[in-house]
Amino acid sequence: MSKGCLVALIVVGILVIMVAIAMITCWMKKDDLVKYGVTKLVAGIAEMAHEDPQPGVDPEALKDLSVAFEERVNELDSINFEKFGIMAQRLQPIVQDGTVDSAEARQVYEAVFHLFPDMREQYAPPDMYEFDTDDELWPEDTLMSEGM
Repeated sequence: MSKGCLVALIVVGILVIMVAIAMITCWMKKDDLVKYGVTKLVAGIAEMAHEDPQPGVDPEALKDLSVAFEERVNELDSINFEKFGIMAQRLQPIVQDGTVDSAEARQVYEAVFHLFPDMREQYAPPDMYEFDTDDELWPEDTLMSEGM
């Protein structure tokens, strides 16, 4: 075998080992990665509201909510990946939009209160009435959970 082939095999072997280590590390830290991603998503939305305030949106209240949400998420021992995934899917269009209007701010509140209903009393804006979560947007049992 030539030196070039031997070097190529060694390089490919090292790359395969590095990819395997990265995959194992991500799998072991998946809870922390989800916590980080979701809290940064909510904090980013609060920051967008603060940078470009829109009518009907209280940027300070959103900031307080994002800080409290981050604290609560970091206290969790395990993550419900389905609920956090649905939350991220619902909130990503707000980030893509670039501005946070009152309807989008309401979506953030609803998403946080769906995960932590006890936060409603302290962080809900005064004009936010009680609502029923939409079962289509917040499924309790889905085919995904049955397959796991």
